[in-house]
Amino acid sequence: MKKLILMLALVSAASTSLAQSPEPFYGDWTVSWKNDTGRQFEAQLQLAQQGGFWQSLNSGYQNGPKCTGRKAPVELQPVGDTAAKVLVKYSEALAGCQDFTFKMNMTSATEATGNRGPTKFEMKRK
Repeated sequence: MKKLILMLALVSAASTSLAQSPEPFYGDWTVSWKNDTGRQFEAQLQLAQQGGFWQSLNSGYQNGPKCTGRKAPVELQPVGDTAAKVLVKYSEALAGCQDFTFKMNMTSATEATGNRGPTKFEMKRK
């Protein structure tokens, strides 16, 4: 019986330590990047406990003008204390638009880097 209790305590402690906290990522972010021709783009990213949104400030990139300027809901998926995946759900903002995911890595309390394939993002907390 003592061994069973000890094993349950160890399993519980291990599962708690594996859970990642999304709190370091919460906040309002300005995201900037350049496309392959060097054109500068920017987006607003809000990450909060109750969701958040992504809104590109420049049109004509990736999904096209009809999708890009819309506020799209996001889903934060922490994968470590300083790393997360962010799913941008354009398909929920407008039928026919495509979702995308990018990686986010905290470099300080107010800055992060990220990438979507070869595209590199620079992020600054507002």
